[in-house]
Amino acid sequence: MFEICGDLCTHPSTPPWETGEKGIVLTSDSPRGNRPQLNIERPSYLRQSFSKTISETETKRMCYTAGTGSGLISQGTPKRHLVYRSFTPAMHRLSNAVMTELKKHFGNDPDVDISDATNMELLGYFDEKGIRFHRDQRYNRSGDFLSHLNSQKKNTVTMILVVGDERELEFQLFRRKKKGEQCQGHVKVNCAGSSVFFKMKHGSLFILHHKDEKDMFRTAFTEECRTFFMHRSKGLLKKKGDGISFSLVFRCCVHIKEVWKDTGLLVLTEREIMEDKGRWDKFGNKEYLQEYIDGNSVHKRTRNQKDKEDERMSSMFFKMKKKYFNDNS
Repeated sequence: MFEICGDLCTHPSTPPWETGEKGIVLTSDSPRGNRPQLNIERPSYLRQSFSKTISETETKRMCYTAGTGSGLISQGTPKRHLVYRSFTPAMHRLSNAVMTELKKHFGNDPDVDISDATNMELLGYFDEKGIRFHRDQRYNRSGDFLSHLNSQKKNTVTMILVVGDERELEFQLFRRKKKGEQCQGHVKVNCAGSSVFFKMKHGSLFILHHKDEKDMFRTAFTEECRTFFMHRSKGLLKKKGDGISFSLVFRCCVHIKEVWKDTGLLVLTEREIMEDKGRWDKFGNKEYLQEYIDGNSVHKRTRNQKDKEDERMSSMFFKMKKKYFNDNS
């Protein structure tokens, strides 16, 4: 586990258009149309994507791709910045180990499709980073799985392996708003057991069952309507200092894309490139990222801020490694 996290944290970060099997891939995002933010700056967790290869040529490979939470692409990230790197040998070994645990606990569950994990997302929590309430998979009001809106395979689970400092995962029961009801989004269901908290400690393996997120009648809570659970994490329990926590999230995905072998960037058509430019260039995403790469003192940063952030990420990793792996190297 520490090998996977170390490959990211102890090597220089790179922009998505540069070749690099190691180090954090930087992106410049505009979530929900806001001003540009680097993925290491935005309040949401840091996300790095890895996938198994289906087939490959000399320059390209076909692979499975996962979106952010439910959906087919990452929210707020230009398509030109989306990177899916290949599984490393360590990821293959860890994926096999996680699948062994899944089969042990859910192998006899008729509601669970035990398909091999095709993707791993490494989620980093540090400083104030967290994630708002969401579902990993999308359903309609009747509880039908929406294949056209999901990158994850139907009836599969999400497997989350925790590395590093403790954080908390909160599950909250919701219902859809009724016709004519004056409210935004979904409505919380408040009753005994409708809010559940899990301690995400180092070494924990958390398995999210797909039925937890499905719209269905849960008579133990209410008989009036279908309900579903959403989850969120407010990040580290101890936010001060240089704490860091990782989720190694394994999924079976069915959404397939072609990427460039040297960078992992999506292979886009001319039309997709033009649409992407039209949507994102008004925010100045690429320029914002380039200024950071060049070390310029703009956007309230000091000069050479990238080097300082890379050093800090490496320092946080080595402190975590010493604490949880008893390793001073």
